Amino acid sequence: MKELDYSWVWPAISQLFTEHGFLTVICCLLIVSLTIRFYQFLRRIHPMMVPFTMLFAFCILVFHWTQTRTEPRVLTPAVDFLVSFMPMPTYQGQKLGQPGTAKTAPGKAAPGKAAPAKAAPGKTPVTPAGK
Repeated sequence: MKELDYSWVWPAISQLFTEHGFLTVICCLLIVSLTIRFYQFLRRIHPMMVPFTMLFAFCILVFHWTQTRTEPRVLTPAVDFLVSFMPMPTYQGQKLGQPGTAKTAPGKAAPGKAAPAKAAPGKTPVTPAGK
């Protein structure tokens, strides 16, 4: 019987911990362990729970992609097709993600528009005459 050579293991582990840090590697191992445990738990309930849960998670991911448009470039044509059937999120009456509208964070000015002036605490903002 041929003896296996494990001399590469320790340098690989040493490199992994120096590049990524101890806490990151431990968190990754914990996530893998919890994923395997969750898979075993679902299989014990019923074997069809695994594909159902995977389909459910994929649907949530696709809904997230259609709302935020953060899908991978490969899937952009498919998500473009789905966006036409999904409601778009609104912010203060403005639909985001529609052609001609800018995605802006709350409190930020849209491109080409000045941000509203904020008054100092305890003072009222001054508006130009005639407005």
